[in-house]
Amino acid sequence: MPFKLIRRLILRSLVLEDLASHYISRYIFFSGTITGTSRGGYDNKKIVNSVKDPRINQVIIKQPKTKKYKLFVFIQELRRRGLKVAVIGIAKTIDYDIPIIDKSFGFDTAVEEAQRAINTTDVEEESNKTCIGLVKLRNNGKFCKTRLNKI
Repeated sequence: MPFKLIRRLILRSLVLEDLASHYISRYIFFSGTITGTSRGGYDNKKIVNSVKDPRINQVIIKQPKTKKYKLFVFIQELRRRGLKVAVIGIAKTIDYDIPIIDKSFGFDTAVEEAQRAINTTDVEEESNKTCIGLVKLRNNGKFCKTRLNKI
């Protein structure tokens, strides 16, 4: 099954979009998310109800390190209902935990390495039609963009 994108899980009507290279390639150099985001109002049962669709076989959830129990509860509910869905948890980083400084040690190197990793996602994505190129940077895009603009 080709990768599909669900912008938000809790919707009245489920709209799937292809995660083809022509769709994703325009987002490589921009910060933010193409999948949409939500804050608060977490309702485990509604989310699991949305995942019951037979076209969904995996869910990627980004959550803060302090909220990993929600991921565990989500997986337990999937198992309880007998749904065969792969779940990937991506932890958020320690954004803004470090006092504000102009540049941290190794900042330039980190930016160069991040750019190199981002540029290689096309190779990963196009090597197999069921592959995606996924790059997780330490800080969120807004923070990095702000820092880069100050350089």
